[in-house]
Amino acid sequence: MGGLALDIPRDLPESEQFVPDGACGTWFITRDGLINLLKMDKDQMPSLAEEEIKSKSKANGLAKALVCAQALWFLAECVTRLAQRVPISLLELNTFGHAVCALFIYLLWWEKPFEVDIPTEVHSQVLLDMFALARINRKGFGE
Repeated sequence: MGGLALDIPRDLPESEQFVPDGACGTWFITRDGLINLLKMDKDQMPSLAEEEIKSKSKANGLAKALVCAQALWFLAECVTRLAQRVPISLLELNTFGHAVCALFIYLLWWEKPFEVDIPTEVHSQVLLDMFALARINRKGFGE
């Protein structure tokens, strides 16, 4: 899923436990939680380097280029067959439309990381306090 997360350890000393036992573990910061964090203290927001985000991506430029080359090959085949007045089936026509859309989306999202599963953990006392308050209100954090 990626994104930002808060990790509540299960083995906190009794004096530091501020949430019920069921609330320990990893909690993802939702849009509302992120907005509240920025309102309270902008310095608590982690700085993420572009290299750190890209290192979590599971697709590199070669994989994306191969997908685009395959889509272009199919499009070229269909256009060639149409130019030679060879009929194409409805399935091929449907696939042609999907290939055009896929190629367009790949070109627009070339720099977007692919399948980032590991979230970036945020360590902040302000965020822990916000989490305790959010657990009372059930707002701003999602499991």
